[in-house]
Amino acid sequence: MQNIRWLQTDQNPELLDKEVNLGSNDEIRLIVIGRTGEGISTLANNILGETFFKTDDSQASVTVKSAFSRSTVYGRRLLVIDTPGFSHTDITDKEDFKKELMTALRMTLPGPHAFVCTIQIGRRYGEHLGLFKTIESIFGSDMLKYLVVVFAVNKLTIDKITIEENAESLRNWLKYELKRDIRVVVVDSINNEYLKLEDDSLEEIRIVIVGHIGNGKSSTGNTILGRSNFFKLSIYGPSITEECGMGVSRRDNKRIIVIDTPGLQEPGLNTEVTLKEIRKCVGVCLPGPHAILFVLQIGKRFTKEEEQSVTQLEKLLMAHFMSF
Repeated sequence: MQNIRWLQTDQNPELLDKEVNLGSNDEIRLIVIGRTGEGISTLANNILGETFFKTDDSQASVTVKSAFSRSTVYGRRLLVIDTPGFSHTDITDKEDFKKELMTALRMTLPGPHAFVCTIQIGRRYGEHLGLFKTIESIFGSDMLKYLVVVFAVNKLTIDKITIEENAESLRNWLKYELKRDIRVVVVDSINNEYLKLEDDSLEEIRIVIVGHIGNGKSSTGNTILGRSNFFKLSIYGPSITEECGMGVSRRDNKRIIVIDTPGLQEPGLNTEVTLKEIRKCVGVCLPGPHAILFVLQIGKRFTKEEEQSVTQLEKLLMAHFMSF
């Protein structure tokens, strides 16, 4: 099943490489969602590389209860949750859907790495807005950071230009409706093949920024992105950044992805909680960052606390940390 390498981003289909910086024993946990009749179970099976979940060609929902299965692909352990299809017309189905999503969430404890949503080409995108809003109402807007939309097409019946135009239209619609960039990948629904589009040829640079409160992490991130408003800044007082933040820009024909992280050793924030959030931030930019920037202020000595933080980060992110 080499074709499932598209999973994490449309720009870099290398999610399942063994070098993914999550730790060799970590399990990738995914919740597969979608509207009724759009191939949720089929996508879940394709990700796992085997037929674990029942499917058919009807427009009715085959899955009525959330279910999970595990597999190992390219040396990575996968936990995939198949969920019932979402119907925007039936109130009873909506309530059942919410209950099953909560069941799916419990199956992925301590939580999913991504929500993978399938959308078929030719379907009206507006029909999916209710799905995204329902999920957002359950898990909060932060879940959108972990949303990957799989755009399913049949490349034998649709030309490449039409596919690219539809994919770009879907990206723009998602950004407009959900108020943020959502990762979209295009997959041939016949053989589960990742389709590389023209925009995907851009080289991608992924950077995670870490450091202590007040050292200018968010400001550094904005400078790298060439914008002043991606990450909120705090000149005085406690750090504004309490969880992962992602900014994306295009510079010199490269796609720059910057992950802002909570400040280390902040008043009012437990260090263990902060470190856990930083590890999650690294997971957001799978298959791993090209660089981890530790921000220091010029003119200030390298403190004992900062030295301890480097040690903590090295333990948290394993030996690979110092290589970045």
